[in-house]
Amino acid sequence: MISQTSRSTKFVRHFSRNVVSQSSAVSAKDVPLTMYFPSTPSLSPVADFVKAETENFKKVEKSKLTNGLTLVSNQSLNKGKSFVGLYVDAGSRFQTYKNEGVAHFTERFFYAGTNQRSYLRLVSDMQKTGADISAQTGREQIVYQLDALREAVPQTLELVSNSVLQGRLLEWDLPPKREFVQDDIEAYGSDPEFVLAELLHATAYGKKNLGRSLICPSHQVDKISAADVVQYMNSLYVPNRMTLVATNFDHHDLTVLAERLFGHLDNNVSSIAPLPSTANESAKYIGGDYEVNAVLEGPEGTATQVILAFEGAAQKDIKHYYALNVLSQLLGSAYNVYVPTLARRESLLQRYVVSKNQNIRQARAFSTSYSDSGLFGVFVQAKNGSAASDAVVSAVDLLKNSAEQITESQLNGAKNATLVQLLAGLESNQGLNEFNAKFSSQDEHIAAIKRITVDDIKQAAKKLLASKPTLVSVGNLDGMIRTTDL
Repeated sequence: MISQTSRSTKFVRHFSRNVVSQSSAVSAKDVPLTMYFPSTPSLSPVADFVKAETENFKKVEKSKLTNGLTLVSNQSLNKGKSFVGLYVDAGSRFQTYKNEGVAHFTERFFYAGTNQRSYLRLVSDMQKTGADISAQTGREQIVYQLDALREAVPQTLELVSNSVLQGRLLEWDLPPKREFVQDDIEAYGSDPEFVLAELLHATAYGKKNLGRSLICPSHQVDKISAADVVQYMNSLYVPNRMTLVATNFDHHDLTVLAERLFGHLDNNVSSIAPLPSTANESAKYIGGDYEVNAVLEGPEGTATQVILAFEGAAQKDIKHYYALNVLSQLLGSAYNVYVPTLARRESLLQRYVVSKNQNIRQARAFSTSYSDSGLFGVFVQAKNGSAASDAVVSAVDLLKNSAEQITESQLNGAKNATLVQLLAGLESNQGLNEFNAKFSSQDEHIAAIKRITVDDIKQAAKKLLASKPTLVSVGNLDGMIRTTDL
């Protein structure tokens, strides 16, 4: 449920150095022939092909340009489509109180006019590539992604780099962007799970770093200026904060393209735009209560929606990270529709919470992680505040007694469900791309899941309960408890 996981003279001067070669697409004569004339793999015998392809997915090459930009790629026997992502460490956590919402505006300025192309020309050129192109703002990164035929990657990546690095950010370009941002606010505001997730992060982290809003607050829409976006990008869009990840693409070819399109970028820009203080700020989980007496959209008969959460695992702590993922599967993560080894009726929340009270419509666990912190909790939908409170108390009791409730078959089922979740994500180019951007060895992660024991689950639950709970309640709050009652 919760994974959130979108110019002034200074900006032009910083990002227009040595970019003469970027004014048009990379010419065919400058690109290795492997890019345009891929070989067709032999499908006989099929078993050998599948085995070789599986190994190719695991063979990830990494390197850096001289300016510090990181390159990650994997090759494939299937020379069809490639997926490329530019990950910039410039998410919402790096905003400040003064410019909160600037990350949302930065995302919206992608796919606009540039210093070399008008908006119409950029749209026309992108349509000719046949690629799917998008931008997304997260809490720790802004990601630009393209899904294209392998031979179209050079031209498409040039267009993306042009839009990102040479975007025209002038004050008179802002009005239509403000309208887009306002539309986003209204759209996301009607999604109850998104609203609760935002309230959860704001409460858990005290509206700082990871607690900063993913979307621009309403009161900031008319305050964010082009200068704010320029300052934000000048300070954070530097090569040592960028990672270019390509799935199903030759690493040498990626290096050639990256050198031409991003090699001119300079890390020494502190005199133009120093890093914001939030760039070196560690996430500090504080927990607490937040209540909103307003009914959000939900299933019929749902008047109260609640999230109970504790501090979870950081991505770098792989053992704790996967122990919590397995625990969320045991409790009942999402609906497990693709995992017959852990039927929904066998989840602990379904058995000991939902089935015990007809006024509880739904209860499911989640685990989300960031670079230096994370959140683990339970999302509840109920008929009223009293029923939601019963679900919260029962969920805490389950965590306290998790080890005693788990059988060996249930643990194996939850581990298998976690493995399926991981491997299913890696089956797609986008999922593999995102994994390679965050992690390294697939085998290391698979082994970490397989090693999880009941004792690991017990220790993970104990560590959760040692942190202060966060309780976000929206809707009918009659009989709703607070964290001090847990």
